[in-house]
Amino acid sequence: MLVRAPLAEDDPTPRLVFVRQRPGGSIDGGPLTGKEISHRQLLFRRTRGGWEVENIGKAVLLVDGERVEQGKTCPVRPGAILLLPGHSVFLLIERPLTLPPLDSDAPPVHDFGEADADGIVGESPAIWKLRSDLTAALRTAKHVLVNGLSGTGKELVAQAIHRRSASAR
Repeated sequence: MLVRAPLAEDDPTPRLVFVRQRPGGSIDGGPLTGKEISHRQLLFRRTRGGWEVENIGKAVLLVDGERVEQGKTCPVRPGAILLLPGHSVFLLIERPLTLPPLDSDAPPVHDFGEADADGIVGESPAIWKLRSDLTAALRTAKHVLVNGLSGTGKELVAQAIHRRSASAR
């Protein structure tokens, strides 16, 4: 259930937990706040086909642009965008509760959302895969070709490989 904090401590309502996932662990994302939404706003249920969400609160809910009236249920699937206009937008995804730990050769973990030691910013699985691929590139004695679209950060990757390689030491 998506709820706004605080609720009474003795309230048995299960709460949707927001976490910031990191390889090898996660960080509590904190409570959802704001008077624009109800203390109890959305109810999520697992179904055979995926998920469904019920708008049990007072705020307007849009699922992939379609309005879901208060008290109504709507099927949702991974990739669905849930919008509480003027407050929050959510992307529904399914993934493991914890990500695998970082490779031991990876740079130290940085503050959430901040640039890492190589200047790369991001917390998505794709960015963590990039960081893992960078580490793998350092283990080879072969040349590495970095390619991608303009503006995607190829120069950061190339600089990171050079800075962390044996030839730079």
